[in-house]
Amino acid sequence: MRIRESVRLLVGLVVIGSGVAACVGGSGSTPGTGGASGTAGALGAAGTSAAGGTLGTDGAFGTGGTSGTDWASCPLGSNNGGRFVASADGLIVTDTCTGLVWQRDGSGPRAGCIGDGYGYPGGNLTCTWDEAQAYCAGLALDGTGWSLPTLTELQSIVDDTVTYGASINQTAFPNTRKLPFWTSSPYAGSSYAGSSGVAWIVDFGLGGFSSDALVDDFIRVRCVRSGSTSGTGGASGTAGALGAAGSSAAGGTLGTGGALGTGGTSGTDWASCPVGSNTGGRFVVSADELTVTDTCTGLVWQRNGPGPRPTCIDDPLCTGVEAQAYCTGLTLDGSGWRLPTLTELQSIVDTTVAIPPTINQTAFPGTPSEWFWTSSPLDVSFGDALVVDFGDGSSNGYDTGYWVLRVRCVR
Repeated sequence: MRIRESVRLLVGLVVIGSGVAACVGGSGSTPGTGGASGTAGALGAAGTSAAGGTLGTDGAFGTGGTSGTDWASCPLGSNNGGRFVASADGLIVTDTCTGLVWQRDGSGPRAGCIGDGYGYPGGNLTCTWDEAQAYCAGLALDGTGWSLPTLTELQSIVDDTVTYGASINQTAFPNTRKLPFWTSSPYAGSSYAGSSGVAWIVDFGLGGFSSDALVDDFIRVRCVRSGSTSGTGGASGTAGALGAAGSSAAGGTLGTGGALGTGGTSGTDWASCPVGSNTGGRFVVSADELTVTDTCTGLVWQRNGPGPRPTCIDDPLCTGVEAQAYCTGLTLDGSGWRLPTLTELQSIVDTTVAIPPTINQTAFPGTPSEWFWTSSPLDVSFGDALVVDFGDGSSNGYDTGYWVLRVRCVR
């Protein structure tokens, strides 16, 4: 027992001694080294920029200009739909179909002219061709700008439905005599050897037939002003609005303004078409060479003029009745064919040709110098229709049930 206590005592002394040694012998503790700095956090993702403003919408395209009046759609000389409008002072007449403005008086004195009205000198009612041109150029009637009408222009006021009196609308143009009137169109194929010149006339006493006269003859005069109204160009489209600015610090880009619309193209009027010639490539032949497109009037023509015309008894010649049926039934590069009106057929007459046929022979090869039918009546009660002679470009009238003539269709 004494041994155990001794051991216990010894152990206790050792423990106490260790504690004493720590208290007595230690100097101040050395400060611990600071822990390493934490790694910097990753940068936040960049904020998304505001979207750019919406682009302005393009302005709408301008509407195409109204095409110039198709003269073929004008009822020959009649006042259908109030076509002719007289001015308040009664001095001029506006043709709302062609756009032409006409001198209303066709029989009054003509300053500077010396004709007596009956084909002889001794008055101031009729004029030579030169006098007629000078009279119209100097006319001051509700303004200036007057001229002697072309053959196409003067024929546009012929009224072939009149059965008594002058072949013209007699309400719009009162006191018009049943006599020829001058045009400004020179006649190339003169039949007068050694003459000083020949020009085209339109006879309002014979259904508006066109023919030729010596420039020294004394003929009636009616002046005209301005040409057929061309279509007005379409207005430009309105510019698109700018896009709204984007929101946020970056700010979206403003939208671009819309583009202006394109103006419409003006239409072409028949009065500006070079008479019958192929100036500027006016006539375009189809690839199969069966049709010809007149780029000035917009008409498409049967190219083959000589024939054959298998549905006509005297093929290639037809009566006027047969001619109508032939064209209606024609299937040449499609359908829609018909017999042309007087105005349409005369639009391809080339009055500049001195040697017949009076037509562009490159566009219309083989055309005979003969009479061709039109659908324009001359005298409905007698069944007569107007015809055009491609020997000289003149017009006349024939019985549609009796005479057999040439045919060229249009659409």
